[in-house]
Amino acid sequence: HVSLGTTAWVSCPVPAKKTDVIRQLAAVPGLGDGQYLLANNQDNAGRCLEWFRAGFAPELSFGEHEALAATAPPGANGVVFTPWLSGERSPVDDRLARGGFHNVSLSTDRADLTRAVLEGVALNLRWLLAAAERFAGRRFDPLRMIGGGAQMELWCQILADVCDRSIERVSEPLIAGLRGAGLSVGLALGHVTHAEVHGLVPVDRVFTPDPRHRATYDRIFGEFPRLYARNKGMFARLNG
Repeated sequence: HVSLGTTAWVSCPVPAKKTDVIRQLAAVPGLGDGQYLLANNQDNAGRCLEWFRAGFAPELSFGEHEALAATAPPGANGVVFTPWLSGERSPVDDRLARGGFHNVSLSTDRADLTRAVLEGVALNLRWLLAAAERFAGRRFDPLRMIGGGAQMELWCQILADVCDRSIERVSEPLIAGLRGAGLSVGLALGHVTHAEVHGLVPVDRVFTPDPRHRATYDRIFGEFPRLYARNKGMFARLNG
């Protein structure tokens, strides 16, 4: 699963307890004896769009921001947004990191900036996804998507394109936690088996990667971790 809520994470069942202290990933107790789940966290996902809307265009609804972002091309005309507005946890643990818009020009407009926010969160998730797959020892495809951000179809498609993975959006993604709590109770009471859980979580749409955008997002992602590496010293000097 990928969660695109206020924050973001990538999770899956894993067979044993282990920890990656460098990338801040760990196997935590899951449901049932001997069951573990991959745990990690990125501090800002949907919160980035909330911040952008409040500061740049509060008169627009989130739906209008989505429509505006859709008018900019994939790659946001070269603008890259780094979403570390309050630091980061995974796959780098740096509470002093900060976000920013990069490669902005005089021709950059509000549509480019809006799309760059959505793409920056997706690029950050791709960075975490690589670490999560290394941790689990397997490729995650398809990915089931939950969280309030998943209500934006453009954001789901961007994530599919950026990560080159099929995205299965869970029905009513905003209440995925509530559904999970109900299923957990069902498991504990013996009314539901582990084998039945997957079929009890409906998917309302599948987003497949668009190969036309592969080169664009690969090129941008090639710069994304480097932006952190080249600026972490500045983050420490300015925010330490």
